[in-house]
Amino acid sequence: ILPFETFPIFINRYLSDAPAQLYRVRLSWVANNGASVYPGGQTYVYYTRAHRFELRNGVARVVVPGRSNQPGVCERFNSSFLRFGEPFLLKSNIVLQCFSEQSPGADNVAADTHAFRGDRVGTTADAFFPLLVSAIDPVQEARLIGLDQAMVTGRYLRGDDGIHAGKRFNTARLIAGTKAFLGEELRVTIERLPAPGPRVLPFKLARKGYPYVKGRHGEVVATKRFSMQPLYDRFLGRRENPDADIPYLSYWETAPVAYRAAGAARLAANKIGSQESAFTTFYYGGGWVPQDNRDTQYRRLTRHEAVSTDSGLIPGLHVVGRFDPELLPGFNPLSRVPLETYYPPIAEPADEASREALGGEPLLPTRNLGGYIGQPPLMLTTLKALRSFADPNIFEGADPDRPISVIRVRVAGVEGPDPQSRARIRAVAERIHEQTGLSVDVTAGSSPTPMLIELPAGEFGQPPLLVREGWVAKGVAVRYLEAVNQKSLLLFVLVLVSCSLFLANAALASVRSRRAEIGTLLTLGWSPTNVFAAVLAELVLIGAATGVVGIAVAFTIAQVFSLELSLLQVLLVLPIAVVLALVSGFLPARVAASAKPLDAVVPITFTKGSRGSIKGYGAMALTNLLRVPARTLLGASGLIFGVASLTTLIALNQAFQKTLVGTLLGGAVSLEVRAVDLLSVLLVIALGALSVADVLYINLKQRQAEVATLRAVGWSHKDLARLVASEGLGIGILGSTLGVVFGVIAIASVRGIPLDSLFLAAGLAGPLGVAAALVASLVPALRISALAPHSALVEE
Repeated sequence: ILPFETFPIFINRYLSDAPAQLYRVRLSWVANNGASVYPGGQTYVYYTRAHRFELRNGVARVVVPGRSNQPGVCERFNSSFLRFGEPFLLKSNIVLQCFSEQSPGADNVAADTHAFRGDRVGTTADAFFPLLVSAIDPVQEARLIGLDQAMVTGRYLRGDDGIHAGKRFNTARLIAGTKAFLGEELRVTIERLPAPGPRVLPFKLARKGYPYVKGRHGEVVATKRFSMQPLYDRFLGRRENPDADIPYLSYWETAPVAYRAAGAARLAANKIGSQESAFTTFYYGGGWVPQDNRDTQYRRLTRHEAVSTDSGLIPGLHVVGRFDPELLPGFNPLSRVPLETYYPPIAEPADEASREALGGEPLLPTRNLGGYIGQPPLMLTTLKALRSFADPNIFEGADPDRPISVIRVRVAGVEGPDPQSRARIRAVAERIHEQTGLSVDVTAGSSPTPMLIELPAGEFGQPPLLVREGWVAKGVAVRYLEAVNQKSLLLFVLVLVSCSLFLANAALASVRSRRAEIGTLLTLGWSPTNVFAAVLAELVLIGAATGVVGIAVAFTIAQVFSLELSLLQVLLVLPIAVVLALVSGFLPARVAASAKPLDAVVPITFTKGSRGSIKGYGAMALTNLLRVPARTLLGASGLIFGVASLTTLIALNQAFQKTLVGTLLGGAVSLEVRAVDLLSVLLVIALGALSVADVLYINLKQRQAEVATLRAVGWSHKDLARLVASEGLGIGILGSTLGVVFGVIAIASVRGIPLDSLFLAAGLAGPLGVAAALVASLVPALRISALAPHSALVEE
């Protein structure tokens, strides 16, 4: 509806000592910090100190001594306008207010004459309030959001509140929000116009009227501003009297805004052509519609006009109480759903030009019924009272069969996006659809996601705007949970594969270090099959022991942190550990089974090496690595897999965060998930680094005589440690480089991964892998003396 509140504008403090005075009061409505300025018409004030007014037949006529014809100044001036005309014709609202210092009781004021009793001088203005009236079930609304607890004055609605008969007409009882939610203010400019003497001015005003004052230019004596909130409070106060309001002869339905795609996460609002016909009505005079409605509109308006003016049918509004939207319990800030809140949607300026146009503030509703930002429901009545507004016998075009726009349902027993809660919601939704045929929109776990909206330039100064809104991405928590589960599964598999590779690496190193032992067993009559089974059995026992320890650790953690962990999940640790050991031990067991009996007595020899001089630790470390390329590659294999996994995870983590781009809930969940990701990735890298340390350790054990020789010719412990660290650094560079390459190749095949994510992943994973290998090499480097004693040279 579009009610208004008439209020006075006093100009007493700006009156001069002149005997005859004329003032122009210009009105303009400033929206959204000056982005739009709407003309509000103008009124004139005639004030005389020289003459008095006399009421003759209801008309105040100025008494000018010596003149037989006493003019009715205001009456003749105001009757020169056609009051019924175009709804936006501002000229229809031009009035002249007349006051006399000598006869204040005979003032001829167009409206609200009680406001100017005594010596008050001024004019009036009308403040329109576009109010969205909604019907609710008071009992259910109280249960759903606690609306009854947000009441600040009066009482809450009762279920039997309907249309009540008053002394003058029927009224619909309702409660009203305390906030106006209007981004407008009234700006009043008061001009003092040049005026002739008191014997001339009243006759010119009466005879020539508006053409006489139209072209006169005066001095601005004051500029005043009126906020909409006090005017709205005044409006509500007058509607708390059941017999103070008049019935509303028209109301409008507003359609939603239509959009077109303007880019990724970017839409452009479709504007609608002129809707002047939606305001053309027999019941109201010309110029009554706020000029805001001549501005760009985005919502289709449907007017429902009263069939007749029978006050016994058309209800007025009776405010029985007020509620404060600020007192309503808010939704979780991470999953708030602005579908039915008692606030307008927030549209923040999204670029510098828009911020400058809006003064850095959000775009707010105006008096434009078809404007982009719609009003929240400021007035709430009951479903029982709704029947009068939906009756086609009272309002044209009303549909009594389709009065309800949305029904909200809260499902009992829902605690979050867990499987049981989701199953309850799904069951209720399916049952509602089956029994009613209504479409059901599940909003559980919803979260606002930023959406950029392009708005074209307005007709009253507003430039093109780019605003950012929080649109609802439904089921965010549910989909995020699914994404988290998938990612957790991927991390789990990566850790297991890394463990398997580490175990295989350690087993291969063990087989190589036990070369003489295995050769001896073959010499004693063991078959290759027996050797294969023995090595595999050792690893199975290790896997079983690890599984038992894992079960104990998992059970302990579940008890300490009160985690829900089924017995089946705990017991699965044992078979998984055994299978992992079998898979990891297959290749080492095959290598052991392929050994020869002579391995028991023939020492390991290295046929490859450098025949020239070697300068520096790096060159010697590179030579040592190239002497046994298979062993070097084996040492780097764990790191290759770890760095490749890290590269993949970093890039995928960027894509995972964009599963629901920019959602508030997504940001919070991703913060929580990153800690788990980091722990898993560090575990993968650590296993790869341990593989490097393991290979270096076995390598030094097999090169004891060589290292002892270097010590004998004068190499210090520090020199040997630097050599070992250089070899570890070389393995780290090799493994990290290949890991980054494989990771980038793997992730590049995934569609939609941006290049910046790949570069970021490579830049982080590569250096981290090298650093991990270098740190791992410090362990054998620091123990170089123990690994290569002097006795090794004697044995050689």
